[in-house]
Amino acid sequence: MKSRSNKRTPSIINLTVKRRYLTQREIERLMDCARKHNRYGHRDSTMILVAYRHGLRASEVCDLQWHQVELDHGRMHVRRAKNGSPSVDAG
Repeated sequence: MKSRSNKRTPSIINLTVKRRYLTQREIERLMDCARKHNRYGHRDSTMILVAYRHGLRASEVCDLQWHQVELDHGRMHVRRAKNGSPSVDAG
């Protein structure tokens, strides 16, 4: 005879995720992981934070160059991908 366990199986209500974004807690966990387990962790976690705060695609983050960033004014000039219009994001 098979023995029955008294453990309850978790009830799964929804198998699909309806939201298409990451929460702030998920971003923080992603940044911590990038910071701890990578040779260039500080750079990578900073890129994740910039992309999250400004709504940038991965290709837009990778395309950033120093002349597009104005640290003294807190602005960043972004060339948008997928036929988006170029914008200036304030930090």
